[in-house]
Amino acid sequence: FFPNRFVVEVLAEPGDDGDSPGPATQRHLVSPNGLWVRGDGTLYILDTGNGKVRKANAAGVMTTLFKVSGGIDDGRGLWVSEDETLAYVASGTSVKRWTPSGGVKTHESGFKELGNITVDPAGRLVVTDRADHRVYRISNNGNKSVIAGNGELTGGGDGELAKDTALPGVRGIC
Repeated sequence: FFPNRFVVEVLAEPGDDGDSPGPATQRHLVSPNGLWVRGDGTLYILDTGNGKVRKANAAGVMTTLFKVSGGIDDGRGLWVSEDETLAYVASGTSVKRWTPSGGVKTHESGFKELGNITVDPAGRLVVTDRADHRVYRISNNGNKSVIAGNGELTGGGDGELAKDTALPGVRGIC
C-alpha cells in the first residue's frame, strides 16, 4: 500500500513544457531514460531529449530540478541526494555532477557506455559500464577503480574474485 503513489504517464507527443510546475501526468518529456525514487515517493526523471532532470513530487507536481548544458548523451543512470544538494547523471561516456551552487560539471569520463548509478554508504559513486562489462567505484576526488567485472564476456564465476568474473552488459546496480 502506497498512499502517495501516482502514475506518470508519458504523453504521446514528445515535447518540452518549460520548467514551471505542472501536473506530472500532463507534462511532455523527450526520451525519458532513467529514474531515481526517494523514500517519500519523490520521483526524478532523466529527460534525456530535453537535457533536464525532472522532479515529480508525491502530490504529482512536476518541476525541473536542473538542466544539463549541451544535453545528455545516451543517459540512463541518475542519482539524487535526499536533500537535493547533489546529483549524478550518466551521459554517454561521462558522469556529470550537479550541485545547486556549482551547476553541472564532468565528474569522470572515459567510460564506454554507462549504465546505472548509485552511491555507496561511504558516499562514493558506483557506476556500471555496459560496453566495458565492469562496475567502477569513483572516489570523491573523481578517480575511478574497477570493483567488479573482468571486461570480458566470459570467465570467473562462483567462488572467483569479483574483478575476475564476467559481467556481460552489466546494467543494474543497487
